[in-house]
Amino acid sequence: MVTIWVWAPVSLILFGVSAACTASAWEIYRLRRHGVRTTAQVSGFRSTTDADSDPRHRVLVIFCLPDGTEVEAESLTSKPDGSNGFARGDSMDIVYDPAKPTRIHVTRFEGHRVRGTDAAAYAICAATAALFAALALAQAFTG
Repeated sequence: MVTIWVWAPVSLILFGVSAACTASAWEIYRLRRHGVRTTAQVSGFRSTTDADSDPRHRVLVIFCLPDGTEVEAESLTSKPDGSNGFARGDSMDIVYDPAKPTRIHVTRFEGHRVRGTDAAAYAICAATAALFAALALAQAFTG
């Protein structure tokens, strides 16, 4: 029989990962739902790697707020293969957070966004991990 020393840490790790993914999905969903749509100019690109060392390519843009203030921002979303089809100076549609205009989402990446169903899946995983942790603790205290 598997002991609490195995179930509890595994459950907590699954819960933490699921909670982080759910928070990220919610942030993008909220930005897409309540953000302001505008047109921006591509000013550059940033290549990074994710937690699995897979390449991620984010777009840097410049756009103006309604009051004329110029904002430079980096997309929250990215494409893994780098085939975003943009060049410096290209125009693109974005959604920005009016409370924090440097938080943007490139609408062209909508096919690569986290969907509501993904967020629900993360929440179910988190609930399952919490259930496993509760069962492990119950087993430890009841013998």
